[in-house]
Amino acid sequence: MIGIGLYSSLSLHAVKNNINDISTNLIFQITQINSIMNNVSIVSSEFINIVIDTDNKQRKNELQRISAYRQKENKLFEILIKKVSDEKGMALVKAAAELRNTYVQVSDKFIGLVTGGQIQDALQLMFGELRQAQSAYLQSLDDLVTVMEERSLAASVHTDKQASAAEIYILILLGGFLILSVLISFFTICSITGSEDKDLALGRSHGPG
Repeated sequence: MIGIGLYSSLSLHAVKNNINDISTNLIFQITQINSIMNNVSIVSSEFINIVIDTDNKQRKNELQRISAYRQKENKLFEILIKKVSDEKGMALVKAAAELRNTYVQVSDKFIGLVTGGQIQDALQLMFGELRQAQSAYLQSLDDLVTVMEERSLAASVHTDKQASAAEIYILILLGGFLILSVLISFFTICSITGSEDKDLALGRSHGPG
């Protein structure tokens, strides 16, 4: 029974680790990436607003919002870099970081043109180089999400197999323990009965006459 309990404990610990990897790590990483992509999309909308808005005060407010979203996206990306630990994921994060740097540089150039009043140049940049940089960055993040989802599915399948295997092994161990208990009981009873029969026979052999 101690062996069964120990095996059950080890099996449950392994399953728990896999579940934690899925729920705590992978799902968190996917949520982070989606938040980053959402921030990039919001900033993209704000870029359009600062180009078409002729009110300087309104444009200033929009630039402040853009700055806040970009800072938030920067923090989210820093957290993501620290959380991803598998080799394939790290390679994709590195690639995304390089594309992000390009996107940030082009974005800074775009903002500089807008604040400098060079709206036509800003529009040309936005529909050309900026759009390309943003699309490449978002695609790299989307690729990362795909890898995380595949890993999450694989971990889930592995966990199910571990749980099923553990259940079968535990049933086998319990069955073996039950058979062993029955055999021990049987031989114990036979031993006791045999001893009693011998005592009875011996008593009869030494009886009267």
